[in-house]
Parts: sequence; structure tokens; C-alpha cells
Amino acid sequence: MIIQTSNENKIAYNFIGEYSIIISEHNQITIPPSFVKQGALYDKFIIKKDDDYRCLAFYPIDVWNNLIECLNKTANNKNTSKDFKELQKRFSKDIYSIKFKKDSHSFNIPKHLWKFINNENNLVLVGLENKFELWPQKTYTEYLKHYDQSDNDMKKMAEHILSINTEFK
Repeated sequence: MIIQTSNENKIAYNFIGEYSIIISEHNQITIPPSFVKQGALYDKFIIKKDDDYRCLAFYPIDVWNNLIECLNKTANNKNTSKDFKELQKRFSKDIYSIKFKKDSHSFNIPKHLWKFINNENNLVLVGLENKFELWPQKTYTEYLKHYDQSDNDMKKMAEHILSINTEFK
């Protein structure tokens, strides 16, 4: 998959997997080896506080720029609702830029963001294709319990998508 912005080819990322992470005393996190393999592809991330869960989302800068460009195009459309414009503003708040340390395959979490994830030392790094999330272990475990309970809803949604989308047939 190639992400395109303004006729410019963008890199396809493949952040996949769940990794237990222990944050160092200097608020530093080491990237898992499977993410490091893509290390030449990125060096700067945008960190965003998640709007729904107590976790942090990490976007490579080009993915973030593409996302913001799409949101801005939609928000600037004369048919776009005020509600969408408010959601766009909310989405763009609480963002921070960090630099990936290529020599140590790590990055530092700013203290105020570490507090946002409850000053937890035991964390889970979850790859989600073109971004990854950092969760406190306890919060992520609770999230998964809820997710397991809603498994039937996900199956119904998948069946519905497959029934209407001929691409998957």
C-alpha cells in the first residue's frame, strides 16, 4: 500500500504485533526489532493522546501530515458540518513531536505524557499498520477484556462488510 499526498509517493508502514515494554528510569522506550527493521523509513514521530482511551498514538511524520491534509480538505469543504469541524479541532489537540534515536533504537517519552499513561513502567506497544500505540499494561488488559466480550459484534460487522463489498468475494 502506498499512501499518496499531493501526487507525492509516501512510504507504506507495517507496524504489527504487541510487545511488552518496560520504560527506563529516563522515560526512554526501546523500539521492538520488527519496528527497527523499518528504521530507515522514519526518524520523527507525532505523539497524540488518544481521545477515547488512556494510551498514546505514535504516527510517523509523513503519515500524520497525510492524515491532517485529508482532515483539512474535508473541513474546508462547504458541505462539511460544524460537528466535523469541531471533531477535527479536537483531533489536532494534544500533539507532540519526538525524534527517534537511531543509534539506540529508542525514544524518550516527555514526562507530561508519561503521567498521562499513569506513570506506568509496564507498558504494551501495539502495532496498527501505519501507527502504533503505547498502553499501560493494566489499561490494555482491561481494554482486551471488553474487546473479547464484544467479539460477536465484530463478527457481525465483518460479515456485513463481506456481504456488501464485492472486492472480498
